[in-house]
Amino acid sequence: MAEVRFWAFREVFRASSHWQPAVDLGEDKDAYHVIVELAGIDKDQVSVEYLTEERTLRIRGLRKPILSGTNQLLILELNYGPFQRDIPLPGPVNDDEITAQIKNGILHIVVPKRIPTRKGYQDPSSKEEGGRGQ
Repeated sequence: MAEVRFWAFREVFRASSHWQPAVDLGEDKDAYHVIVELAGIDKDQVSVEYLTEERTLRIRGLRKPILSGTNQLLILELNYGPFQRDIPLPGPVNDDEITAQIKNGILHIVVPKRIPTRKGYQDPSSKEEGGRGQ
């Protein structure tokens, strides 16, 4: 039986260190919903920030190799290393009310919308006449 040799782990890690997780973006009347596939990533390895000037949600993180202590890797198809996704949002948001939850490898970010009014913007859940100014 012929012996099959596989490439060195360092070469594979280098090739797969630039990756981006899959993202879904949706909206309802009150908020934008961002779903990010982050299987195998601890919540302390992920950060979410809103870039006000760009109206962009930035998600950064790191997936660490699970089999890094293994002497010989036979198949390595998962992506590892740092990642960053910048998701432009189509409208103004209440950036101080953004929430994020990770469960079963899925990150769900809720970004509340601000509704335009004649005097500025209003939080859709606000019951006050005229809402909050910008």
